[in-house]
Amino acid sequence: SSFGAADFEVEEHQHFTASDLLRLNDLAKSENVNVVSKLISSWSDNKSFFGERGEGLWIARSTESGEVIGVGGITICPTFTEGRRVRRFYIAPHWRRRGVATALANECIERAKSAGVSTVTCHAAASAMAPRFWESIGFEPVADSDVTHVMHLANQ
Repeated sequence: SSFGAADFEVEEHQHFTASDLLRLNDLAKSENVNVVSKLISSWSDNKSFFGERGEGLWIARSTESGEVIGVGGITICPTFTEGRRVRRFYIAPHWRRRGVATALANECIERAKSAGVSTVTCHAAASAMAPRFWESIGFEPVADSDVTHVMHLANQ
């Protein structure tokens, strides 16, 4: 059964603008999390992110209100260039533990798999809950200054 599919839907980023993320960014800033504002500024600078092979960006919306309740993307990993890194990942506080993060992470991982890469990394420093979440879906902690967790897709 799909997680909370009746409550929210996940869509790829191609057809929305940074203004869709302003309310989500207010929530993030209230928690001293800057990933959403980094995402908005990179769009407004007109840099084309998330467009290379194995990259992508998704948002989750409440099916009831249409409100954007989460965001997550995957890009070429700066540390392990043969891999991909999950980044710009944020879920609205009142939507946590309802399957939103898992749904977004699965989109990211599937995109990496479709590109044939063997490694997905992340930097799980945003919150105390983040490491537990990434480990619960199959990432392993690593001792590296730039990434905190790695998933080896070849073993999946």
